[in-house]
Amino acid sequence: MKGTSECLRQQGMNKAQVNHTHSNAQLERIVKKMTTTMQDLEIIIANQSENDILNRLDNSYKEISEMTEDDRSFINALILRNKPKKILEIGVSRGGSSIVILNAVKEIENSHLYSIDYNQTWYRTHDRQTGDFVAHYPELKAAWTLYTGGLSLKFIEKIGPGIDFCLIDTVHFNPGEILDFLMVLPFLKEEALVVFHDTKYNTYCYKKNRRFVENGITNNMLMSTIYGKKYVSSALSFANHSFPNIGAIKINSDTGKHIFEIFNLLTIKWNYLPNNEEEKEIILFFEKYYDKIFVDYLKDVFLHHRNYFEIIKLEKEGQRKTVKYWIIKLGSKLLKR
Repeated sequence: MKGTSECLRQQGMNKAQVNHTHSNAQLERIVKKMTTTMQDLEIIIANQSENDILNRLDNSYKEISEMTEDDRSFINALILRNKPKKILEIGVSRGGSSIVILNAVKEIENSHLYSIDYNQTWYRTHDRQTGDFVAHYPELKAAWTLYTGGLSLKFIEKIGPGIDFCLIDTVHFNPGEILDFLMVLPFLKEEALVVFHDTKYNTYCYKKNRRFVENGITNNMLMSTIYGKKYVSSALSFANHSFPNIGAIKINSDTGKHIFEIFNLLTIKWNYLPNNEEEKEIILFFEKYYDKIFVDYLKDVFLHHRNYFEIIKLEKEGQRKTVKYWIIKLGSKLLKR
């Protein structure tokens, strides 16, 4: 689920408030002071030549883009500096971020973007195909392969290993991107960059949907949990009085040694449940790529959350005193022990 730009509009924030309020020179001075003691954190400020490449695109795609100028500049700069050959995007919407990536990889020989989206049609209105806006840039499509209609695990083996850049921008709610990342991790090269968008989604203050948005913590948690060097946009200068809404992590040889921390995030409250068939597919997929201890842990996690959702449903239906309710309730308590 994308939607940052819509969130900002609902808050009455204009582009001037979202974009940088300081010049690049000022930001660079601030960043230099901040990063002298932070070897595992790098703040990305796009230079003029990088922005020139981004700005050669006409402005039409910005109307459907669900990223700010700062977000797009961050992705563009990371790609141009790291020159990835095999890029994966999970979460396409109408193709705004796909266009930014494809424009950047024109500078990189033999670079290719593989995009995956759960939905075959645009998730908001379902009146057009996922990724439809990329057709407005036919010169970019030769370096693009799009897969739609399923979880990442449905297509990732076909795409294969050696992925050196990955953008994950899907649900923003648990279990969402946690499962996405675990599906992709076995196919990432060492030192691959993994980008997460909407990392400050839970900080938006809606009047109507505040409780809903406050649950959008998933990408923030992953940025804090996954082991590796972190990259964030210049919003972390603090001079802009904002939190970064996009970040990246460089995978290294130690990332896999800290895999339990990521699996453990799945115990935190889920906002939706994969259906039964998807659960079976996930378990079978994880059995191929993860140790049994983690697969068993995941099975317990699914059982816990299915029981929780069933208990909530029965409570709403006024069935607290039924045998079914207490069997599930007792089962959940035994699992916790």
